[in-house]
Amino acid sequence: MSTCNIGGGSATNNWGQFVAAGTSATISYAPAAGKDAIIYAYSGTCPGGLTQIGCVDNGGNGVQEDLTLTGLTAGSTYYVRIVRFGSTNSMSGNICIASQLPALMILTSSISGSPFCAGSNVSVSFTSIGIFSGNTYTAQLSNSSGIFTSPVSIGTLVSNANTGTISATIPSGTSSGTGYRIRVVSNGPSVTGSDNGTNLTINPLPQGSFNGNTICGGVGTPQLIFTATSGTGPFTLVYDNGAINITEPGVISGTGFTPIPIPTSTKNYALLNITDNNGCVRSSGFTKSLGTITFNSLPTITSSLSASDVCTSGSAQNSTLSYSATTNSPTQYSVTWNAAALTAGLVNLGSTAITSSPLSIPVAANVAAGIYTGTLTVTTAGGCNSTGNSFTVTVNPLPTITASATAASRCFSSVGQTSTLSY
Repeated sequence: MSTCNIGGGSATNNWGQFVAAGTSATISYAPAAGKDAIIYAYSGTCPGGLTQIGCVDNGGNGVQEDLTLTGLTAGSTYYVRIVRFGSTNSMSGNICIASQLPALMILTSSISGSPFCAGSNVSVSFTSIGIFSGNTYTAQLSNSSGIFTSPVSIGTLVSNANTGTISATIPSGTSSGTGYRIRVVSNGPSVTGSDNGTNLTINPLPQGSFNGNTICGGVGTPQLIFTATSGTGPFTLVYDNGAINITEPGVISGTGFTPIPIPTSTKNYALLNITDNNGCVRSSGFTKSLGTITFNSLPTITSSLSASDVCTSGSAQNSTLSYSATTNSPTQYSVTWNAAALTAGLVNLGSTAITSSPLSIPVAANVAAGIYTGTLTVTTAGGCNSTGNSFTVTVNPLPTITASATAASRCFSSVGQTSTLSY
């Protein structure tokens, strides 16, 4: 970069600025007779953030100075400083800044309306320079960091004019982000335009599943539950109760709410609309839109009062418990032992698939001899539990005998004979 010496002592400074229309510009300054001018140019922000990008001091007193700048960014602001060489006295003169326009250019205008919801419409205005023919302007959306490596086309306008507005739509599946940009490109000829100049925020559409709970044996409160996978809560839901549409505000993801009216038998509810706290609305394409509140009777099982006996053992083993009938289609069973049984070493049995009779009842290793009480519970696929059947299992001690150390003596014989062992 050129360096320009301002001479001895302080110098008189005059500042100005211009907006580049293209990628190059020429700054000319013609000082009055007897005055020597220096031109400096800067990029960046004022005050405090300027970077010198050029200077010129080729002439002497009364000679016009010309500073040509290249590599500029169209639409950006640059700063100009005029200095009188070697003097603190005033200086007058004429200045001219010529920024050469490119042969072809598209300038995307600023965009209002941010933050946007995914799926919403956006108007993209632009101006262009040059001659266009058989052309289609296309609005493109960047990624959430403002990068156009893989831009998404969001709207088109067939036009050869140098101004226009594209009616665009942000794709409904666009991820949440605060750094999006939009630009306009053309294909007749191919020109890539500038972006809109500021970051745009896009919020995702709310999404999730709509479900109902299960009421077992008439006990419990009917609830509908919305579980969100995107969007910002709380949510406002609109659902169809089979007669009218109901609006439910303040819904928290995963937390149930009571439907209107409260059902007394199995009933379906259809989700129609979700609005999240950002005002983004989804009216179709839900992960699950049908919520069913199910009323089930409790299951039962007719089981024996006692399981098969086992003997004490150093290894885990199984007893069996017979049953003759079930109702309301239970699919799982479990066993809960009382305090004495747990103290003896028996372990509660969690949910286990029901088999044909008899059911297997695990008995842990080293359980002491005794009669232990457990409760058998069966459960349906819908989560309804039976009231529980009490039963016992007997753990018998191993038999013992106190016998003499030797049996009675016998004489040799060619025929079989019997000895005796006392105990």
